[in-house]
Amino acid sequence: MIELEKWERASNYLGTNYSEYYLVCGHHRDSDYAQQSNFIVATQRLGGESEPDVIIARFNHWAVGWVENLMVHEKAEEKVMVATDIVNDIEKCGILDDDHWYELKSVAVNRLVAEIKSDIADGDAKYWSSYGVDGSEDDDELWEIAESHVS
Repeated sequence: MIELEKWERASNYLGTNYSEYYLVCGHHRDSDYAQQSNFIVATQRLGGESEPDVIIARFNHWAVGWVENLMVHEKAEEKVMVATDIVNDIEKCGILDDDHWYELKSVAVNRLVAEIKSDIADGDAKYWSSYGVDGSEDDDELWEIAESHVS
């Protein structure tokens, strides 16, 4: 069983002190759909952001633009227990809710399929040749191609 870790101030950080909070999970601008889904589902399982017990701490980051950390206050004992379960579920399964993850990812795949189909209709299939598209694919084949490129 994994124990929750407390937030630690970086030596170059000058912002708010969150040392009374445990880290549950986080995501950033470049997070994959598993991280995005886990962040949303974990927030829901904790009942949403409700200061001071459950917070989402937002930080600017030079490499990924921004970072959000879901955190639980050390004195919110019931929330700490739920958070511990969440962290262990992520460690054990990787994804907290397969249906939520799939729905989130499917939206992006469908958007990519629509973009590829639009380019094919305009005679611009060559833009997708690095994806293996030559313009002769049916909808199912395009969906498989797009799905393999969305993480």
